[in-house]
Amino acid sequence: MSVKVKGLKEIQAKLQKIERIGKQGDSGMMTEVKDEAIDVLLKRTASGRDVGGAPFKPYTDKYAKKKRSSFVNLFLSGKMLGSIKGKATAKQAVIAVEGDQKIYDIALVHNEGGKSGRGAGFKMPKREFFGIRLEAEIKRLRDVMEKWIRKLL
Repeated sequence: MSVKVKGLKEIQAKLQKIERIGKQGDSGMMTEVKDEAIDVLLKRTASGRDVGGAPFKPYTDKYAKKKRSSFVNLFLSGKMLGSIKGKATAKQAVIAVEGDQKIYDIALVHNEGGKSGRGAGFKMPKREFFGIRLEAEIKRLRDVMEKWIRKLL
């Protein structure tokens, strides 16, 4: 008895495409992952939450008056968050604070805490915003990759 199976060539071709993505990567997929990661980071920060989902430490009364808001979202002029950019290759997506050294230093002290201000006389609390750790956020990035793979099937 023999059994004839149809469609094996198509299945094999799709599996080879999936294998290629695993080995060589896909720049389109990684570009979309990069864009999604930046969106996740900026929306979470704008909502006043850190990488772990906790509210940011409050501003001092003096700074809240200068900002005209006590809501902590790390947005005053937009320069720091606006400098978050990314690059994608076939195998990776990289997100960074781009621009001049001053913007990078401001982002670093916000993210890690430390001395800040003229003469570095003010101790800035740590308000870690640069990263993705929450499972729901990681799932969004995984969903982007799975969408690209499903296109092949």
